Amino acid sequence: MIRKAGISFLLFFVLLIATISSGQMPGWKFFLDGDGNSYFLDRNGKIYITTPVNKSMQPISVKGLDFYVSSIEDLLKSHRTVDALRLIKTILAMNPVDNRIVLAQQKVSLVKQRIIKRNGSRYAVLNRKASPLLYSDESGIVTIMNENMHYSLGLKGMVTVIKNNIRSRPSYWYHGIMLGISFEKSKGNALFDCLMAVDAEKFAVTIRDVQWLEKSWDQRILPFSGKKEGILKGEKAFLYSLTGSQTDKQKAAFSGYEGYIVNGKYGYTFRIIAPAGRMAALNEQLKALAFSIKVSGTRH
Repeated sequence: MIRKAGISFLLFFVLLIATISSGQMPGWKFFLDGDGNSYFLDRNGKIYITTPVNKSMQPISVKGLDFYVSSIEDLLKSHRTVDALRLIKTILAMNPVDNRIVLAQQKVSLVKQRIIKRNGSRYAVLNRKASPLLYSDESGIVTIMNENMHYSLGLKGMVTVIKNNIRSRPSYWYHGIMLGISFEKSKGNALFDCLMAVDAEKFAVTIRDVQWLEKSWDQRILPFSGKKEGILKGEKAFLYSLTGSQTDKQKAAFSGYEGYIVNGKYGYTFRIIAPAGRMAALNEQLKALAFSIKVSGTRH
């Protein structure tokens, strides 16, 4: 039985159902996830989403720093404090290798202090909501960072945050994201080579081991019925390759990777999928994406 507390973006991949929709483009396959969102697989093997995305959550770069810094005050005047704080934190997280970054960080640091002073005890909630942070360097590497949940990942390509959800209860925090990723420029920001879900949790006590985390997720989601092969089993991390569909009657629709990582009281579960027909071309990039996930030390 699926418990409400366990419902997450990972269910997009777990409850994936393939069928043919008479109202879609010729040759397209239709997918419906557990949250009722619709997706399509086009004839070129690209994943097309129909879910509206938050345009304010795009990677920022050095080239656009002046624009982003000037946007912060406008966002605050419009009472979009979370979006303003996300921009501030993103700029502060960038590696200060350029004088433009240093100057921008000096400016936004003062604005951050103003937000902290103005909001007092409410700042902690705003800070939680103002994640993840997305920025790119001059070589085109995009970093996705969640400093509250102590993890980051990187890739060379284009990234869109499709879903971003935070919830909590006494002694428990959850932050789940779904990313649409294109490894090269596409015609639209709704077309992706792969989708990636990352579910991060913070528990009241230190997680016993990675086996416990995997078992915990197995109890909360429907089992994967395709081929699942272990390719890495360490003391604090498991990584599997995935091939197949979520139902026995369904032909292999996608392939990818699934992983579990433990970090003190924090646990991370992620899944990356791409159309099965494009796995040979994308495999190295998907694997690099899985191995790019890094966790940092925690004090709480």
